[in-house]
Amino acid sequence: MVRNRKIVPNPYPSVKWKEVEFQYLEDQNLLLQRNASRVSHRALAVVCKNYEIHYTLDNGKYEGSIIVPATFITDGISIPKWATKLTGIKRWGKGIEAAVVHDYLYVAWQYMGKKRGPKRKDKKFADELFRAGLLAAGVSKNKTCLMYLASDSDTGWAIYKGKNHPEDTWYNGPLC
Repeated sequence: MVRNRKIVPNPYPSVKWKEVEFQYLEDQNLLLQRNASRVSHRALAVVCKNYEIHYTLDNGKYEGSIIVPATFITDGISIPKWATKLTGIKRWGKGIEAAVVHDYLYVAWQYMGKKRGPKRKDKKFADELFRAGLLAAGVSKNKTCLMYLASDSDTGWAIYKGKNHPEDTWYNGPLC
């Protein structure tokens, strides 16, 4: 049975901001179940337990947190082939946590209620948080820049505003 009307809390900041910092929590480990009875052509892993990160905006003027819910489906670090070749970053390598949060932010707007639509400022937040998360994970500045440019493009906007089917977003099988 597909969870077709899952409702999630708004993960996007409500204030205007210019700069984002990503903070991994020491007691949080991302637990993924890979190849969990592939529920779609691109579903490669399921988040097994809620995963939380914190962020700050504009040097601590605003703080927030994001919880990626258990059962969320991710395709890992899915940057274009050209970016993969230039960076050498693997789909499940360094920075996977930032990619999972980024994937979640790209679809969360669809599960916040009926009157919610895609907003460029929310996509920008997702992309900036992705960049900050990669740097916090120890990915080099050059590789981070290339991966950010790959996500912060017109193609990225098309992916962000595209509707995802619930069966491609939420897993309904046994977890880990």
